[in-house]
Amino acid sequence: MKTKSISNQTNILMLLSNPAANDPRPLKEAISLIKNRYNVIFLAWDREGNYSKFERSKNLTIKRFKFRARYGHNPKTILGFLFYYFWCIVNSFILDFSFIHCHDFDTVLVGVLVKLFKHNVKIIYDAHEIYPEMVKAEIPYVLYVLLRWIDKVFTRIADCVIVPSEERKKFYSGAKRVIVVPNVPKFVDISTNREYKKRNFVIFYGGALSESSGILYMIRAVLHIPDVQLILAGEGRLKNTIQKISKKSNKILYLGVIPHQKYLENLASADATFVFYSPTNLNNIYSASNKFFEAMMMGVPIIVNEESIHSRIVKKYNCGLVVPYGDICYLENAILKLKNDAALREKLGKNGRRAFKENFLWDLYEKKLIKCYQELLTERLRVKRYVS
Repeated sequence: MKTKSISNQTNILMLLSNPAANDPRPLKEAISLIKNRYNVIFLAWDREGNYSKFERSKNLTIKRFKFRARYGHNPKTILGFLFYYFWCIVNSFILDFSFIHCHDFDTVLVGVLVKLFKHNVKIIYDAHEIYPEMVKAEIPYVLYVLLRWIDKVFTRIADCVIVPSEERKKFYSGAKRVIVVPNVPKFVDISTNREYKKRNFVIFYGGALSESSGILYMIRAVLHIPDVQLILAGEGRLKNTIQKISKKSNKILYLGVIPHQKYLENLASADATFVFYSPTNLNNIYSASNKFFEAMMMGVPIIVNEESIHSRIVKKYNCGLVVPYGDICYLENAILKLKNDAALREKLGKNGRRAFKENFLWDLYEKKLIKCYQELLTERLRVKRYVS
């Protein structure tokens, strides 16, 4: 019941279907809001049971729902969501808050249900992904159409929709208010001497180990090129496959899951990185990845696929190379081009770092986030005074 002590008009309830431990976007937003005198309470789902049920630090509180279930679409996970939703609704009656900030499609339903009982609560729909488009290939078309309709309903009910790129705004055209807050990191500076630290040309990737990330294409390309090493970190469906490959070849090194600071250090020490998204759905095509902006921040040349919105940024600021998704020949040529031209690598890296500092600093978007909250708070107080 400690959370009862957090009670004033600037409390924010954040819903997150992961443990609120390593997801950079929600935590970064929470820190910015706390810095601007808001209290943030996370209702998070710890599916693997790796974290404590309750954490409290200054104006940040994290309460975790404990129910073991895998990520993905399976009966136990669906059941887990129902329990998680019920747990969130129960907590919403215990806690005092003015805003309910729903991270992604899978938590907005709770926000809508809570608003039925707490009419003056403002709903923020933080659409990290375009969920119906993301699962379109995996579900029947009728279900996809239903999800699109539900998403539009959520969009119209929400008091504000937050999207990570300009290109995604069109999917939420019916919203009362839409703001763009890209997945850009807070600026950190990690100095390194790439040429001194190693002999091989190193490509580093940290993130989701999935087929749609183009990792298998990169592995095939690296195995064909001498004096190139691919270092991978993270977890996902390809984890076991990557572990097996790394045991057979010293050209592929798998680090497992590493802390974010270690991830940034490996990225800063690399000669290049890659950010690929399979162009099989609009969610992938319009994805604006956190790791892409982190590479720009670190001054590391980025190889991206032509079909993604990342390619537009790379071409505009000349901070990497663009290849067609899945084309091994183009990919091998891009790696060789970077490997054999240190001056080009330095130029592309410096361009990316400069562009990041001038256009993609978190401070720029933090102001938009805070302004949105201030406007919503003003509206809420105006309605509250009118009703009373």
